[in-house]
Amino acid sequence: MSLSSDYPDVPEWKPKPEGYQTGAVAKYKGNIFRAAFWASEPGVGDPNKNGWRHFDELYDQTP
Repeated sequence: MSLSSDYPDVPEWKPKPEGYQTGAVAKYKGNIFRAAFWASEPGVGDPNKNGWRHFDELYDQTP
């Protein structure tokens, strides 16, 4: 677990019609996710299909 200040350059996840490319990193609901392959919404559905892998939890933002 880390602080959000450990990831100052990681943007919040936003829906994009083109999705996210492999290696992209985004904050989503108090967690950091990294795209393992073309990705849609983090934490939604089967991770083998949505493309995101949980990378870190931000304990200063997670309830």
